[in-house]
Amino acid sequence: MIRIGFSFNLKDTSFKGSDRHAEYETPETIEAITRALSAFGEVIPLPCDTTLISRLMNDTPDLIFNIAEGWGGRDRESFVPVLSSMLEIPHTGSDAAALALTMDKALTKRVLRDAKIRTPDFILLREIPEYPPPFGFPAFVKPNCDGSSRGISGKSLVSGMDSYRELIGVILGEYGQPALVEPYLDGRDFCVGLLGNDPPRILQTCEVLLGHEEGIPFFSYEYKRHDTDRLDMSPSGIDTAEMENMALAAWEILGCRDYARLDFRTDSRGVPFFLEVNALPGLSPVSGIFVRQAAASGIPFEELIGKIFERVWRGRMKDEE
Repeated sequence: MIRIGFSFNLKDTSFKGSDRHAEYETPETIEAITRALSAFGEVIPLPCDTTLISRLMNDTPDLIFNIAEGWGGRDRESFVPVLSSMLEIPHTGSDAAALALTMDKALTKRVLRDAKIRTPDFILLREIPEYPPPFGFPAFVKPNCDGSSRGISGKSLVSGMDSYRELIGVILGEYGQPALVEPYLDGRDFCVGLLGNDPPRILQTCEVLLGHEEGIPFFSYEYKRHDTDRLDMSPSGIDTAEMENMALAAWEILGCRDYARLDFRTDSRGVPFFLEVNALPGLSPVSGIFVRQAAASGIPFEELIGKIFERVWRGRMKDEE
């Protein structure tokens, strides 16, 4: 029987109300994925902590289903893929290079901008600014190397120097990373989900309906914390084909693998702009946007986990023939 290592980070419930563990998974999600993986073999839990290296070396699984976010700097999502490569253990999802690249929002935008993929102007700040951003106000400010809306709140939309400088200081100090500043796009939010390889399948593109949670018209942590995300799986008034083609091009350029979610926002004219890639999107069977996109595409949760797992599982089966 194949031994499947399952690597993850578990939320600490003592941080409820804080975004410190926003990227981590709940026990319910871990249990649901474990049950789905059990159809393929014996599942070995691999919490991503400081004991992971010794446990992998002393009790090496045949392959790894990886959803671990890691901890620390912008390379944190690369921890498990790097260890997997060193120990020659196949793993699901994108490799370490793609995960490290896509965790850095500004670097990702530079790469895709050079490839002529439309993305908002931006600046990256490593100190509190003395002057307004070159594109003026209103501006949108967020941590450069975070996910799950960490560091994004109702204060992220700034309209003057005082709030601008204050928020940059919070990101530099409390989040310990540069701040990404973009002109505010007064439009709508969309997500494109891609699943599989050669080429990936486009899942049902959805719109994230905003503004009902504390009056915030963008994807904030307040919105996610209250589990109120509302998705329109058949968005009207827009042709999603352009976003989907942009997503496919970005997937190829960045070297994504197995699954990813790419986020877009339109301006006031309805023109879509690439915002960021989540190369390790959440797989909550209840609230995960990617999971809900799959369901709308006729792929139930257990089948989705199997499809993500398929590439490494087939490779292992082939090795045993």
